[in-house]
Amino acid sequence: VQLSAMLTQWLPTPTGSSETPAAHASAPATTSAAPLEAPPPAVAEIDKTAWDAIRALQRPGRPDILAKVLSAYLEDSRGLVETIRTAVETQDSDALAKAAHRLKSSSAQLGALATAAHCKELEQLGRLARLDGAARLLTQLTDAHHMACATIITELQQRPAP
Repeated sequence: VQLSAMLTQWLPTPTGSSETPAAHASAPATTSAAPLEAPPPAVAEIDKTAWDAIRALQRPGRPDILAKVLSAYLEDSRGLVETIRTAVETQDSDALAKAAHRLKSSSAQLGALATAAHCKELEQLGRLARLDGAARLLTQLTDAHHMACATIITELQQRPAP
């Protein structure tokens, strides 16, 4: 929650995103003509250009803001993946939609586009209470999240000590 609030406050909405809080709240949950089983487009595990906006907030003499945000994401996102896993296993569509939405938002803000894409699909399944394809998507989400976390950990290890 803290990470999402921090990112929402300081970062612009990613370009190309058609979802805004106002649009999201007013959009009815409808089924689309496109099948939910369609895989998301192949994307790199992290679009690091999203990190440039975070770096731009850095002030001289202050703690490393990118390291702080990346560390918070690692901590929060792992818990959300587990919440999503539990929701899929227990067939809790409401919990799935909520956790997938939270992880989608923070992942998109940090450029973890594959993770965000899988979360978007899981969120939609949860909102529609159609969890028949959720286990497969959970596996894809877990793989994408693992790759994103590996990239983030590498970045954190390469950053100078405070």
